[in-house]
Amino acid sequence: MREKLGIKDVPLTPPTSIPSGVPGKLPGHITDIKTFVAGKAPTNDNEFVATVAYYYQFEASDSERKDSIGKDEVVDACRKSLGNNHRDQSRLS
Repeated sequence: MREKLGIKDVPLTPPTSIPSGVPGKLPGHITDIKTFVAGKAPTNDNEFVATVAYYYQFEASDSERKDSIGKDEVVDACRKSLGNNHRDQSRLS
């Protein structure tokens, strides 16, 4: 089939260097929780907490990474991502 379409075999080679920027991160990689939460757009509290947990385990910078989160991380993420005027923030106190 490849021959009929004129497709040639091209060997795949890994990149020879890592792009500059944050080590281990791809260019354009989201590193702040506000942008990450906005992109995921959680629709309820459970989705918000899951989004925050995912961010801290996989997306945060190496110095911010956590294996688990608690109330303090959720409240902080709420303040950073939703702002101080969010109506649901009072439930977190």
